Amino acid sequence: MVHRANNLRKSVSVHVLSVMLRLGRKYEMKHLEQEAIERLQVDFPASLKEWDGHFEKDKAPRSFRLLDYEDDDYEDAFDPILTNVINLCHDYNLKTILPAAYASYLCKYSLVSSDLIE
Repeated sequence: MVHRANNLRKSVSVHVLSVMLRLGRKYEMKHLEQEAIERLQVDFPASLKEWDGHFEKDKAPRSFRLLDYEDDDYEDAFDPILTNVINLCHDYNLKTILPAAYASYLCKYSLVSSDLIE
């Protein structure tokens, strides 16, 4: 029996989230897998109403709560982290999270390279 001794409400990195999903599925620890999925659902909601809630006046834009988006290994940590979230969702077939993850990426980065315009 696995006890829930850790504070699972603290923010975690995408790497830790990946480990939670992998171990949760491999060893049938449903609470660990579900916790990882719920964290993704908070930061990347499936409904437009919840998505719009991230942009309310009293909240910072895209007020992430359960994932840690700080990573000292990257100059611009947002890009590899969102890419990792998208890849993770594809790997674990978490299709309801993908639209918001892609939208987050597109809010941050343009599909048009400035090099192509010049």
